[in-house]
Amino acid sequence: MNNIGSNERFVRWQTALRDYVTFFNNLLLTLGLGILGFIFSSLNDSKFELKCLQKFFFTSSLIILIISMAIGIFACLSRLSDFRATLKKINKELNSEDFQREKNLMDIYGKTTWCLFYIQIYTFLISIISLITSLMIFYNEKLF
Repeated sequence: MNNIGSNERFVRWQTALRDYVTFFNNLLLTLGLGILGFIFSSLNDSKFELKCLQKFFFTSSLIILIISMAIGIFACLSRLSDFRATLKKINKELNSEDFQREKNLMDIYGKTTWCLFYIQIYTFLISIISLITSLMIFYNEKLF
């Protein structure tokens, strides 16, 4: 009886983890798209002229943000592949077939997803720090 309760708790927490990872991945992609819009709208402003160091941080922010968003998309694709492999494994389990290949794929996709997810977070944070640095340099006189 205790084992059944533990299994139900595990499934419940695994579902919560999957949902929060999906939410956070989507949140980072949405914020990235919004920040990308801000960056491009800033470039259209004639008063927004960046100097050497400002250009470096602003451009690096743009590039790293695009990389972060691409990694987020690859993480989503990896998760979808993981779900697909899981469904194939369950189908083969129900039909009493060998499913070792699907288990291996699930393991690879799961590890890839988590790796990409952490890289997405780090690149997003680096991009934000770089953008804030460039804006603080640009608006130095107004801020301080």
